Amino acid sequence: MRSRSRLSKVPTEKRILQVTIDAVAFGGDGIARQDGKVIFVADSIPGEVLKVTLIEDKERFARGEVSERLQPAPYAKPSPCPYASRCGGCQWLEVPAEQQLMWKKEFIASALQRIGKLEVPADLTVTASPAAGGYRNRIKIRLLYRKDGRLIPGYFAKGRHEHVAIDACWIAASPLNQVLTVLASLSLAAPFAERLYEVELQHLADDLVTLAVVSEDSGALRKKLKAALTAAGEKSIHVVIPEESDAARLLEEDRGLRYFTYAGQFQQVNLAGNRLLRSWVQNRLLNLGVKTVLDLYCGSGNLSLGLAAAGVKIWGLEVSGAAIACAQENLAANDVKGAMYVRGTADQLPELFPNLAVDAVIVDPPRKGMAEALPHVLALGAPHIIYISCDPNTLARDLKLLAAEGYQIETCLGFDFFPQTYHVETAVALKKRAAAYS
Repeated sequence: MRSRSRLSKVPTEKRILQVTIDAVAFGGDGIARQDGKVIFVADSIPGEVLKVTLIEDKERFARGEVSERLQPAPYAKPSPCPYASRCGGCQWLEVPAEQQLMWKKEFIASALQRIGKLEVPADLTVTASPAAGGYRNRIKIRLLYRKDGRLIPGYFAKGRHEHVAIDACWIAASPLNQVLTVLASLSLAAPFAERLYEVELQHLADDLVTLAVVSEDSGALRKKLKAALTAAGEKSIHVVIPEESDAARLLEEDRGLRYFTYAGQFQQVNLAGNRLLRSWVQNRLLNLGVKTVLDLYCGSGNLSLGLAAAGVKIWGLEVSGAAIACAQENLAANDVKGAMYVRGTADQLPELFPNLAVDAVIVDPPRKGMAEALPHVLALGAPHIIYISCDPNTLARDLKLLAAEGYQIETCLGFDFFPQTYHVETAVALKKRAAAYS
């Protein structure tokens, strides 16, 4: 997190500056420098020359909005998405893939050096996503229910709660875009007033798409949608009704294993990218010859099910009841006996798994990192740790603490799960130094 000065200048008149963006920050903002001050500019990329209106002006830094684009970045290419200028979903549709990978590598390296005070591994690379577009198997849209009964799929505009209607999303899987077309063709009973609903679509195996209305007080819309889709003969769209019991459904098959999910349960949205990460984790630990593994923040067993199938004893811990139910479903569906997945928080680790001793620990925490779990992980003294993170900054913070307790980075890799955006998944393999065993 950037430090914030207590002294703040609130300009009485908005200043307009001409700047050249020379870097990009994790979070997607472009960075310009003028008179020794750093200026963060949303919706900009390095190489652009812009007129910027300052919206925040502090002693050490300022924030600005683009008021005029004077010169494009030399490497910029036309966006493949017709909504790129308005939609808030993607930041880098005009940026070539190789440039995106370079910036993501810099995000990881910068966090390791700046926050972790760690040496950047020489082998640090970022593995490209197998697909640059159409890779998301799950999206959340804003569905506008018009007074005349029409449904308008869309997203929010950049930085605003303004609805942007779309016909298709360039990074969404084709079956999801087909559902957008179906929704736009429906005409439901007219509501009393227009309303926006948050709707999650997920593409599963066999081309089934689940549709879950996330917004509160949306029971009437769900029932209308289910009735309209049934009347239209759309059997490939399953409307999730929370009041009804919903079975686990097949998400994917990979390396001879079947992975299930429940509607609304967290799963990685880039299945092809996730398979690369899953394979890397499994191959690394199997090559190390580990026999016992703790999978902390295990979800539905995404990273450890294959290890259990290979004969490794797994203890999994996860706070989500739905995820644990799904993990147990995965064990039963694949007839895997070597894992125990339990619901609980990281603080409950010693209580739920007393006297646990393992060869390795896998941690895949949420964005905030694993600060609450670190004492318990360190107490295990496992020779190996694999840390998966979606945030380089909290990752670097935790790695600094692990390094202080005798763990050293053996390898660090990025995985581009989210092309066209600043997000990056990072995998770090750590080994406890021999001197730290005593």
